[in-house]
Amino acid sequence: MDRDIGFDLHGVLTERPDIMRGILEFLVQQGFVIHIISGSPLVELEAELTSLGYIKNLHYHKLYSIVDELKSRGTKMWTDDQGNWWCDDELWWPIKGEICEELGIKHLFDDSIQYGRFMPDGTTFHLVGNRPKV
Repeated sequence: MDRDIGFDLHGVLTERPDIMRGILEFLVQQGFVIHIISGSPLVELEAELTSLGYIKNLHYHKLYSIVDELKSRGTKMWTDDQGNWWCDDELWWPIKGEICEELGIKHLFDDSIQYGRFMPDGTTFHLVGNRPKV
């Protein structure tokens, strides 16, 4: 059985962290490898996870920053007045799929439907919250 599962931070793990911590801890106890893949720089992700009570190796194993990955590739990026990072959409939206493929992640839980169309074969995208209106 494939054991690698990915979760987004903002909009997924930030929503009801009390419940999500219990779910992640259970998954880790069952032998799943939990990857958190989110947009902010790694140092910000680590601080936010800590402030929400998530503990490495208890609730998750590995942490990946889209901003850091794109910057390492030389992608032109900028911040807005609120400190949010931006780049061209055609570079931003596919990156989680590329990370999932590289890591062998079989399930990704995210609240942004835009990532779903870029998932590689073998990765199931699970939309959490932010459901589109029918």
